[in-house]
Amino acid sequence: MDHLKKPETLQKATPHSAAVVIGTMWDKIHEKRELDLKEQENEIRRRELERKERGLSDEAVEKVVDQFVRALGADPSDVWEGIEDERPPKETAEETE
Repeated sequence: MDHLKKPETLQKATPHSAAVVIGTMWDKIHEKRELDLKEQENEIRRRELERKERGLSDEAVEKVVDQFVRALGADPSDVWEGIEDERPPKETAEETE
């Protein structure tokens, strides 16, 4: 870049060589931006995979159930007691025996 700023280089430059330099710089800038975006995408994917591997936390499940309870207008204690008393389906119980 410093070489391109020198007055003697600017005086010797033809319109064609200037266009080539500008085009090359433009390509490099956009290539860098694309690489940065790909890196960000990979980081987001990595975090999503880590979240999936960990699964939902009890707090997250509780928050979702509370939202449904409020939307239904039901008594929260009835819903939570039903969830705590719930038994696995017969298919699951037979498979474990």
